[in-house]
Amino acid sequence: MQLILGYFMSCFAALLAGSIDVTSIKSAMNTTFGDVKDAVVQLISAALPFALAIIGTVLAVTIGIKVFKKLTAQA
Repeated sequence: MQLILGYFMSCFAALLAGSIDVTSIKSAMNTTFGDVKDAVVQLISAALPFALAIIGTVLAVTIGIKVFKKLTAQA
């Protein structure tokens, strides 16, 4: 988060200093949003295997309970 704030602070510092350079602001924002995108992709990649395992387990138990109920109801 400090990295993101550092880029934005440098953008605003350039504006306040009177040297408005749209190219440097655009470059800083592109870099910042690229870093945010990379961080989000890393978080999703780290969480996805655990989420799939949990969802798979819940689905297997749910289907197993339904099948068991059907088999015991017919007997």
